[in-house]
Formats: sequence, structure tokens, C-alpha cells
Amino acid sequence: MNIEEQRTRGQEGRPVSEKTCHAELVSASHKNPTTANAVMTPHPSPLPQGAREKRCAFTLAEVLITLGIIGIVAAVTMPTLLSSHHKKVYVTTLQKVHNDLSQAIGKYMSDQRVESLNESQLAQSGDGMNEFFTNYMNVVKDCGSSYTPCFASGYKKIGGTSSSITGECGASVTLANGVAICATSGVTNAGDVISFAVDINGPDEPNTYGRDFFTFQADRNGQIFDKYFNANSETVKLNDGANSGAFGQIMADSWQMNY
Repeated sequence: MNIEEQRTRGQEGRPVSEKTCHAELVSASHKNPTTANAVMTPHPSPLPQGAREKRCAFTLAEVLITLGIIGIVAAVTMPTLLSSHHKKVYVTTLQKVHNDLSQAIGKYMSDQRVESLNESQLAQSGDGMNEFFTNYMNVVKDCGSSYTPCFASGYKKIGGTSSSITGECGASVTLANGVAICATSGVTNAGDVISFAVDINGPDEPNTYGRDFFTFQADRNGQIFDKYFNANSETVKLNDGANSGAFGQIMADSWQMNY
């Protein structure tokens, strides 16, 4: 092989193609590869006049299938999401009732200068209860000693069994936020001085024990507790209806409705 033939062959011994890059482009690629790529990148030729560019799109069948899948997923998950949301609303309102009553009782005992709640007029008579609610709670309706119309006329257990509330209240009122409260007095061996029945949204649905209807008590120190929860070995018994211990269970679960 003579010198001229060596010049016409590549580094690996292969003949140099006749379609080699122009010397200026090869030189540019060594200096700036980006520039070379930009120079050598082919540009699409313009479409002929009147021609339309072909674009990819979903077919009607694909769109309908996708919408159907979304609808199935929504139908499965929506009831769970709504139930979880409603529980959070119930518990938030119930906790506010607990806080408002605790503060009102504490202020009442301070104003009355009593060491024990059972020494106050609140624990002695209906008039004392009416005075307490009038002066320390934001009352918008007074239902006297009757549950209705502040409460619903009928309630049910979580399982769906109907169970009515009976008896009378020392005072029955509706607050400005829609909460209905029935309070009765009477010291018992469980340590309660005042018993409260609360419907966090008044007569509105769902009217279910353990969902929007709860019972709890205040002891001689004005502390709120659930004597039925304590009597049930600190467990909730939903079949017991109004006195299921649901309030105590929610408090024990850090203000969450896990049942």
C-alpha cells in the first residue's frame, strides 16, 4: 500500500466514504459539538399546500372507558369519604360543646363561690339550670322541660334500630350554634351531679346515638366525664343506645370517632 492509498483510508483501515461531512462541518464539530448538531439536524419539509398534519388523539371508546372507570372508583370511595367527613364534623362540634360547658361551669362555680357543684343552685332546681344557661350559654330557644322541639322526636341506634328518648329535663335549650342540650340534676353513686344529653345539630338528621346524640355528666368539681363509659370497663356499647358510653370512647381516642 503506497502513501496515497493510506491517506484515502480511515483510522481503522476502512475506505473513507464519499459522503463524508464537509471539512468546515467536521472542524466545527470538534470545536463545538452543539453547533455541529444544530447545523446538521435535518428540518422537516413543509407540508404541501392544503394538506393537514396528522395528530394522535383518544377515540370515543377510550374516553368512555376512562370515564366509566372514574365513575366506578368514585362510587366505591365516595361513601367512605363522606362518612369520614361527617364523623370529623360531629366530633369537632362535640368537642366544642365539651369545652364551652366546662368553661361555663367553671365560671359559674367561681361566681357562685362554691367549692362543690352540688352546693350550687344549678344542682338544686330547674330554675337554677335555666339561670345557668341564660347567663352562661348563648341560648336562642327554651324548650322548658321537654326534649322536643329542641331535640328530634325519635332516634335510632347505629345499627338502625329505633329507640326513643324518654323523661323530662331540668332545662332544655337550643344554642346559637344549633346544639340542643337537656340538663337534669341529681347526685348519684357514680359521682355525677348534673347529667347532660346533647344533640350536636338539634332535630336535624342523622338523629343517631353515638353520631349526633351523646350523654355525659359533670361531677362535683365541675369536671365532665362519661359514667356509662366508666361502668362499661371503658368500652363503648353501641347497642345500649343513648347510654352507650360513646362520648367517653371519643374522649379516650383523643377526640376521634373510631367506631
